[in-house]
Amino acid sequence: MCSSDLGHSGREATVFAQDNLHLNLLAALRAGQTPEAAHAHAYQLTDQELLSAGIKTAGCTVVSALFSKEGNQRVLHIANAGDGRAVLCRAGQAVRMSFDHKVEVESETKRILALGGTILWGRVQGQTMVSRSLGDHDLKKYVISEPYYHKEILDPTCEFLIVACDGIWDVASDQEAVDCVR
Repeated sequence: MCSSDLGHSGREATVFAQDNLHLNLLAALRAGQTPEAAHAHAYQLTDQELLSAGIKTAGCTVVSALFSKEGNQRVLHIANAGDGRAVLCRAGQAVRMSFDHKVEVESETKRILALGGTILWGRVQGQTMVSRSLGDHDLKKYVISEPYYHKEILDPTCEFLIVACDGIWDVASDQEAVDCVR
């Protein structure tokens, strides 16, 4: 399962990511990469393919969820770049599985500034509020595609997973979203 936002500077990056990221992830898994390495590879490859396809200024945030079985355990693998979010409902409680890559996060701001970038009006180079995405090649020196990765062992108390873009998370807390779905 992959989710991307409506995109910034056009929908081209979103459509491209929806059509290709999962295929790149599957190919990496079939080649024997671990889920963590496969996610990192798929995000980087999809980002490079966006540029090769001539999509230079559009970008999108992405969240991917992979369910697997390791022995007798069900496992959830989450990766994300940007402010899309994955929230697991465990026994009625919201558990965040992803990380919001925004310029207001101190470690992301420090990374961007160390590379010579600027934060203007709460945006990288005055353009985007996210510090990681696919696409955005005009900002690629600062807005990287390297995803956050999280692995979670699932148990019978795990009820469902919500994967959504910032449009939901800007108006609802993780717990409010879980309560609404329940």
